[in-house]
Amino acid sequence: MKSILLASASVVAFAGAASAAGHSSISWGGEATATYNSVTGLDASTELTASASATLNNGITASASVTLAHDNSGAVGTVEQGSITLSSSSASLSIGTGLGEAAYVADAMTGQTEVAGIHTDAEDAEVTGSVTMSGFDIAVSMDDDGGNLQLGVGTSLSGFDVAFGYANDTNAWGVNVGGSAAGVDVVANFASGSSWGVKGSTTVGGIDVYGIVADGNDWEVGATYAMAPFTVGFTYDSASAYTISADYAAGAIEILTTYDGTDFDVEGSYDLGGGLVAYAGAFANAATYYVGAEYDLGNGASVRGSYNSGAALDGTDSGAADYGNGTEVSVTFTF
Repeated sequence: MKSILLASASVVAFAGAASAAGHSSISWGGEATATYNSVTGLDASTELTASASATLNNGITASASVTLAHDNSGAVGTVEQGSITLSSSSASLSIGTGLGEAAYVADAMTGQTEVAGIHTDAEDAEVTGSVTMSGFDIAVSMDDDGGNLQLGVGTSLSGFDVAFGYANDTNAWGVNVGGSAAGVDVVANFASGSSWGVKGSTTVGGIDVYGIVADGNDWEVGATYAMAPFTVGFTYDSASAYTISADYAAGAIEILTTYDGTDFDVEGSYDLGGGLVAYAGAFANAATYYVGAEYDLGNGASVRGSYNSGAALDGTDSGAADYGNGTEVSVTFTF
């Protein structure tokens, strides 16, 4: 709460100083969405973000932002996040909410044991600082009461990028190394709790291949071959699970298919032109399916309609929005 009040007050303070000195910029942005769903009913939400910045006489830039959110679930006029920042060409200090934690080094690889704070890119910090010196990027983060202290360090050594992260509260640490050697791209993750993973990838005869080994017992291999307009792929892992994919993309049409030995999934999209795109998909041998259309009205406005027979979608490969279960109509305005 202290951070939220501080960030809110700072926006007003910077705005006043900016007007008087004439050396600042203030901008507004946001989004408003209204959705009707046949299962959950009507929902409306609005987010508005105000940002202000000023360049001081010593070259340091002072900036602040605050996001206000409103919806019809009872959360009316809440401050979602806000921050103030002082920055130069080589250092910065931010105080607020929704700030990135410093210990994150990389996502956990397939089969690798995930370490909280190291393999999760959380935005829970309330104070962050960074500095670049002697080829090292150094970042620290913590709560506004001094807890959850984290350290992140990144640099390049002999053509390899190296990142190190440490979280004091959990005594967790992680290292990520990535680069190329002898035509092979190599990425390695090591973290506390005997968590590790190594991935190598290259191209052989026009076929992109990769292999992952993690925590000693888990592994995965895969290959992808593109011959326009088709792309085919295959993966196989230590649990004897496999996937076969075959995609088609030409002109306005895109079709994506996947088979894992049990379930067949297919998704597709068709660009009708003029900002109108149609989407459709079926999962688990057509046990659930969806159809939808999205129309770009221009100037930040769009409208979409859909029917989804299963659970709400989450990150469709076809590019369709996350349609909710049932019939849904939505309109969005971006400012």
